[in-house]
Amino acid sequence: MTQLGFGLPWAMTLQLLHPGKPVFNVTGDGAFGFSLQELDTARRYGLPVINVIHNNASWGIIKLAYEKGGFDFASGNDFGTSLEGTRYADIAAASIATGRWSRPSRRCSPRSSGRSGRESPR
Repeated sequence: MTQLGFGLPWAMTLQLLHPGKPVFNVTGDGAFGFSLQELDTARRYGLPVINVIHNNASWGIIKLAYEKGGFDFASGNDFGTSLEGTRYADIAAASIATGRWSRPSRRCSPRSSGRSGRESPR
């Protein structure tokens, strides 16, 4: 896991330094949003990086700090911490970042979707 926006550029650099080896970028959904444009850079330079996105649909660290600070999320107000509805696999496909590599997929946890966690919903 990395700080906001660093993961994908660092992973691309590792791919440049170690061509042919698998490189993973493990990041949160908020942080990944800061470097989405780098998917196109990876495509243009032929840098196949595998992005694993922990998608909790929120600015998790900020929400945690707000909760500890006494903000009342039970009121229904998300205080700007919600990132619901972003479909990262669709963004990757739309950016043509998949090129000659495998196509993006969405994986769901068994708790949230009723799926096995191994299926990729279509």
